[in-house]
Amino acid sequence: MKTQIMNLFRTMGKSLKMGKSLKSLKSLMQIFATYATYASANFVGKESNESTVRYALWSRISLTKPLQNPYKTLTRFRLSLGSNLSRSRSACAPRTPSLFKDKSQLSFPSLASLICLCMLTVGVGNVWGTPATYTFNSSIPTTGWSTSGGSKTINSKSWTYSSSTYIGASADKIQIGSKNNPQTSAWTIQTAISNFGSNKKITAVAITAYTTATTATYDISVGGSSVKSGSLTTSSSTYTASSLNVTSGNIVITMTGSSTSKAMYLANISVTYDDASATKTYTLAVPKGDGTYDETQTGQEKTALTEANAIKKRSCGGGDLEGAYMGIWVTSAITKASETTTYPASYVTSSTADASLPASGKLYPVFYKYPYYFTDPRCETFNVLYDGNGNTGGSEPEDNTDYAYNATVTVKTNSGSLVKTGFSFNGWNTKADGTGTHFSATPTLGTFSITQDTMLYAEWSCANAVSIAKGTESNCSISFSSASVSTCSGTRQVTVSVTPSSCYAAPVKASVTSTGTTATWVSGPTLNSDHYDYVYSFAENATGSTTFNCSLSTKTTYTVQYNAGATTCTGGNAITGSHADDTKTCGTNLTLPGETFHATGYTQTGWTKSSCGSKTNNLGGSYTIDAAQTFYPVWTANSYTVTWKVNNTNYSAGGSDNVTHGNHITTLPTAPNPASYCGNVFVGWTDAAGGEYTHGTSNLYKTASEFPNATGAQTFYAVFADYTTE
Repeated sequence: MKTQIMNLFRTMGKSLKMGKSLKSLKSLMQIFATYATYASANFVGKESNESTVRYALWSRISLTKPLQNPYKTLTRFRLSLGSNLSRSRSACAPRTPSLFKDKSQLSFPSLASLICLCMLTVGVGNVWGTPATYTFNSSIPTTGWSTSGGSKTINSKSWTYSSSTYIGASADKIQIGSKNNPQTSAWTIQTAISNFGSNKKITAVAITAYTTATTATYDISVGGSSVKSGSLTTSSSTYTASSLNVTSGNIVITMTGSSTSKAMYLANISVTYDDASATKTYTLAVPKGDGTYDETQTGQEKTALTEANAIKKRSCGGGDLEGAYMGIWVTSAITKASETTTYPASYVTSSTADASLPASGKLYPVFYKYPYYFTDPRCETFNVLYDGNGNTGGSEPEDNTDYAYNATVTVKTNSGSLVKTGFSFNGWNTKADGTGTHFSATPTLGTFSITQDTMLYAEWSCANAVSIAKGTESNCSISFSSASVSTCSGTRQVTVSVTPSSCYAAPVKASVTSTGTTATWVSGPTLNSDHYDYVYSFAENATGSTTFNCSLSTKTTYTVQYNAGATTCTGGNAITGSHADDTKTCGTNLTLPGETFHATGYTQTGWTKSSCGSKTNNLGGSYTIDAAQTFYPVWTANSYTVTWKVNNTNYSAGGSDNVTHGNHITTLPTAPNPASYCGNVFVGWTDAAGGEYTHGTSNLYKTASEFPNATGAQTFYAVFADYTTE
């Protein structure tokens, strides 16, 4: 029965390729289910529900209209099963096994085998070890960065960074340098490999970075050796150094700009690391086909755990191991009977992490033997399908060739004139999102070696864009994140950066205008270092050009204030007077007021920037600095005239001529000669009015220290006494 069903299956497959129609795809499903029931009953040892299998198949296709191309539909179904097997648990209860080395190696004769596999209820989980990966993970500290360098803990790992001309950070990126302070020397950030744990090895390091110009470079060094370097671009890109095996030293990221590089940005560092323990070796026990094992392959390392080390028959016909395909190694011998229930939980492949492998012992290969699993792909033929990938017109080319394993395929041209509104045809790709392998469709056709059924998707590039230009720049300068904005899909946005000219106030929304293709304001202005960013968007599929203008008319102003200061500056005397605040306009000198404040015994003689400070500006002078300022009066103590009189006549004989407020005279004049004044005796000086000294009532001063402190002009009179009264 097995042979009959499989012959019928192959015949129907070839009929589809030849364009022959089926009476009903449902009859094909019934054949599949019948075969699955047969395979399950013989492999598992119990009956299966044929209607359940048919339902599972129908649920995967969900036909709603007659088939126009049955062969293409069935091939697409086959590709869908290959790429989505691990997710199709509704059709494979209770769980599909994770045992395939290549889930996409499906062919027409093996489709029924796949259905059988769905019915086996193997129930084995994936126990492969996975190397650990560290990333910044949008957890960059936003404060505390220093241009002198320092260290930061980012996502639990300590990083040391060098000095820079400018540095700042948001949660998802670090900015090094700026427009006015570009980082022209090397800037580094590094961490020790030991930070990722003991006995670890680094297997890959990647950075995501970009710059605002094209004159910056990067370098990734691991363990003292450069493993990846190149130039940064103006769009965020990831640079990866892989296939590493470094266990000590440091991971060092270096970014170097130039005088035109402006700012550089580091958005992420990704480090993949693994266990670095000693090499583990095994004995490979390979079945001979007679129930015994060949155990001569001893001391095999992990890298030897490959299909090549298993004995298999590649005759594609005949023999007990016809079409056998070794997929995994297990740690205990299993028989065909045990394969029908469950696999041992411990199994390994060449991609299994060291930490998941047993320390030593024997490893046995498991063969996926037709009809239970898959036939050897080298015994199969494969097909290529083309998908328009969202085309709005034209048709996909068809390739009805059956390609042998590893045969060379030359991709088709766009012979069906595929078109997509707003886009240009750019060739073919193995992934619909364009991240797979690209193949040119003109003028030189791409080629590849086929090892599985392959779907090629039309690759489209956006043809609709708005070009960006700058127009008027009045007291400001303007720049853009891009000179052209693609408008086919995505955000369709441009960032407009405005830098104010010296003395002009920060921009507001009205500072930026546009002409041409309509640009819709999204956000801004947002301060970014020395400039302000605005974000504008364009309608989907917009074309043409937009000119952005900036205009600033208001100059920056500063408040200048006047403060009387402390009375300690005036010997404790009260200060009177005031002056209203002045406004200084950037770039224009401010004339300071004249004498404003008053205090007894003191005169304001200038202005200072601190209370009781030294003079910095003259009364009525100019203030030239563009900054807010508070001015205080500069005080000078008043000076008073001292007059000496003898018999109401001015007397000059070397005494002090003046004295400052609050002080007394320091020098007395030479005492007048009594002989010149009627033989009386000179006894001192008095400040009694008119010199009318009265003994016991008026002041009499004989030494300098006895004289009173001056509060104004002073006059002193000589006092004489006759012999009789004195």
